[in-house]
Amino acid sequence: MVLLEMEAGVRRDFAVTALQSGGATVIATVTGQPLDNLDAVFASNAVILDGSASNYDSLDICRRLAELKGPPVILMTASDNEAERITGLENGADDCVPSSASARELLARVFALVRRSGLRAPVEATAGAGAGPRISFAGWSFCPTSGELRGPTGRTGFLSRTDHAVLAALVERPRAILSLDQLAELIDGEPLTEVAKVDWRVRISRLRRRLDRLDRGGGLIQTVHGKGYVFTADCTRDLA
Repeated sequence: MVLLEMEAGVRRDFAVTALQSGGATVIATVTGQPLDNLDAVFASNAVILDGSASNYDSLDICRRLAELKGPPVILMTASDNEAERITGLENGADDCVPSSASARELLARVFALVRRSGLRAPVEATAGAGAGPRISFAGWSFCPTSGELRGPTGRTGFLSRTDHAVLAALVERPRAILSLDQLAELIDGEPLTEVAKVDWRVRISRLRRRLDRLDRGGGLIQTVHGKGYVFTADCTRDLA
């Protein structure tokens, strides 16, 4: 089931037809804000937002759905411009699809995103969601089950689905250099295209900023030029 928030017109009709032809059930909400329809949002397994829609701020909605641990979001951008795609990813979109994408590509991206999301541990940003085994490192505490992260000064926050998955992969392999291809295989089970590598670098940068804003932890993830990334702290798994 897919929720669309797109303005009426050719783009919206194209997206609905493409998804329905592939067997997806579509809730097409053309007007209003997705955040005004939270029951429908959380009943869907993916959300498609129209980046050119004038009736809402698509980037703000990407950020809010990431904070709320909502379903994965695909942002349909006006063009295949790299800067536009990076902006969408930096603001919480899980994937970006240009308006020039074929019906086959749109369908493949939606199903791939839903499949990858289903492989990740379910997360709930609710009271008590931080319960469960935790991993400690450099004064930090991270719950791989819920995505709750607690900094050395006690500041606490929840990571988005994508940031959560990346950090979980890194802390399971501390001090090991992981290439983008290795990270993608660990998290998504799929090799990377050259375009996707740009998207993954954005995701690593986004996670660093999140750690830095929470409790000055951006330096925990270091770039090893020409090789990949390394998580620089020793990690211990709390049994209790």
